[in-house]
Amino acid sequence: MPRLLTLLLLVVGCDEGADSDLYDPYIDGRHCDENPSLTWESFGQPFFMDHCVGCHSSQLEGEFARGGAVEGVNFNTLDDVRQQLQRIYERSADNNNTMPVMDSVPDGERWLLGDYLACGAP
Repeated sequence: MPRLLTLLLLVVGCDEGADSDLYDPYIDGRHCDENPSLTWESFGQPFFMDHCVGCHSSQLEGEFARGGAVEGVNFNTLDDVRQQLQRIYERSADNNNTMPVMDSVPDGERWLLGDYLACGAP
């Protein structure tokens, strides 16, 4: 009987953790809020249009036109951003500020970007 009880407790404990996996961070070490309020429409698209696509746009060709941005690293669409979540975070969100080069992003917006990316860019 004690073995059955132990097994039952392990199964129940694992099942409880499965629901919390919905909110595991997409960014290493960064927590996603259980009720994320930032979306592509409300935050992501305006942020990337204002701060990123001046260099990271699929419409720009050549190193000069892209301000040195690597070809193929574009942020025109939600799918583009989702493919680069960790990379964007490491360069532009929270206390990370190597991008954009002309550090024009207010600190508060960098923390919002961290929140947005940690939730998988909803």
